[in-house]
Amino acid sequence: MILCGSRERAEAALGHLRSLLTEQGLTLSETKTRLVNLRNPKEGFDFLGFHHRLAKNLKGKTHCYRWPSKKAVAKARDQIRSRTGPRDRLKSYQAMVQDLNRYLVGWRGYFRHGNSARVFSKLDTYAFERLARLISGKHGRSGFRHGRRVLTLHQGLGLAKLSGSVVYGTRMPLAKVYG
Repeated sequence: MILCGSRERAEAALGHLRSLLTEQGLTLSETKTRLVNLRNPKEGFDFLGFHHRLAKNLKGKTHCYRWPSKKAVAKARDQIRSRTGPRDRLKSYQAMVQDLNRYLVGWRGYFRHGNSARVFSKLDTYAFERLARLISGKHGRSGFRHGRRVLTLHQGLGLAKLSGSVVYGTRMPLAKVYG
């Protein structure tokens, strides 16, 4: 990731980077390398599992925000789904929650540094409902009503929550990003 003040400077920096890498016998992936104009509010980029984008806050100041990328969220949903599938009905509640928590706590630890609250809330709901469906199925019921009741009566059986764990760091104003 290289931030530049103009497209010309970005193209020059990219050319310089390519020549440095060529000297080392390396190349940039053309499918992953692109120039993005962050001043366009609809443009952003994914880097290390986060989506980065400039946006204005409620006071009208522009900052660089980041949250888990769509690809990272899809992978998390796949992991939750794989840990709460029909084949897991034979496990005890504690074993199911322990397996799910191992993944959720690690994911939370990585993605909590950013603006991830909305994504965390959606994944909490998804994990809770998947576990509720599994519990309902274990008791021969369809849907997730029975499982939701069991989880609510037993404080979620210790299911790790993603919400409430976001650490908001300092956001750099646009003038500092483009120096």
